[in-house]
Amino acid sequence: MKNVVSLVLASILVAAPAHAQTVNDDVRCLVVTSAVGEQAENEPTRKVANLTAAFYMGRLDGRVPATVAAALKSQPAVAGTAALGIFKACAARAQGAQARLRAESR
Repeated sequence: MKNVVSLVLASILVAAPAHAQTVNDDVRCLVVTSAVGEQAENEPTRKVANLTAAFYMGRLDGRVPATVAAALKSQPAVAGTAALGIFKACAARAQGAQARLRAESR
C-alpha cells in the first residue's frame, strides 16, 4: 500500500514534463495504460496499469488543454505486442519517477 501511495504522490508532484516527453507520448501512455487496466485479467496488472494511468493523467493536467485534446484525437489504434511494449515502457517511466521522488525525499 505504501508503494501505491508513493506512486500516486509521484504522479501529482511530477506532473510537469521531466524528460522531454511530448504531450503525444504522455497521451499515448494514458490511453494504452487505461486500456490495459480495463482489460487486465489479474489484479497486479490492473493495479500497475491504473496507477500508471493516474501518473500520466497528472502529467497531462499541467499541459495546455487544447494540445491534450488534439493529441487524444490523433492517437492511432494500438494493439497486441505493440500495446504491451508501450505499456511496459510507460510503466517503467512512472516507476522511475517514483524512484526519483523516493530518493529525493530521503
